Amino acid sequence: MPDKIARIAQTFLNEVTVQGGKEAFEIMNVLIEELENKPDPDPIEVRLVSNLHSFVTVFEALKLNLRSYVINSSDRTGVKLQSLYENNSHDGGYGNLKD
Repeated sequence: MPDKIARIAQTFLNEVTVQGGKEAFEIMNVLIEELENKPDPDPIEVRLVSNLHSFVTVFEALKLNLRSYVINSSDRTGVKLQSLYENNSHDGGYGNLKD
């Protein structure tokens, strides 16, 4: 079972890929194109293009990392449980209760 963080990450990924999220990124791409094709851009427009490209790059990396996190979350839970069992097996599981 995925942990709480993995469920939140999956929900976020679902939301940015639904129609509203896709539309926002399509509009952003149109904005980028318009700004890039402007003959004599203002300095703020040049910065906007740079910021938008940076945002897209970082956001794509974020999505990839979140997908990996969600996919691997069940593996991590299994490893943690196994480690917990291994650490407590030598004392019957009561290691934290000893004085």
